[in-house]
Amino acid sequence: MAETKQYFDVELIDKDIITVKLNVLDFIPKRKNLGDLSDVNITAVVDGQLIQYNATTGKWVNVNLNTIVDLKLVQNEVPTKLTATRFRSIYSFTLESLAIYFNGQRLMASDRTIHSSREFSISISTITADKVMIEYIKA
Repeated sequence: MAETKQYFDVELIDKDIITVKLNVLDFIPKRKNLGDLSDVNITAVVDGQLIQYNATTGKWVNVNLNTIVDLKLVQNEVPTKLTATRFRSIYSFTLESLAIYFNGQRLMASDRTIHSSREFSISISTITADKVMIEYIKA
């Protein structure tokens, strides 16, 4: 829908000073949906989608969450307990990114031993009620 402007011609009939007040508004179409915008291309909408800018087309497009999320983002998980002190993560992690939490407290690097890109141990023996959580960036 093209935007249009209205123009008015005013003719001066008398040479006396007159004041003419015109209220002219540009016609601005109401937008009801994202798809109404010229730089948006929304198709086949489903719950949970996001919009992402596509520099190739110059348009915003709808995408599924797993398409837009970088799969190397920080992972938070409860690792698999192998022994009272040794654990395994679901994915390989970058060694410098591993953070281990024991009952909510972050452990110091000196309190852990890295055995592989998926296995580590902590210097504290855990019991059933203890909670170990880890966060990391996938390798």
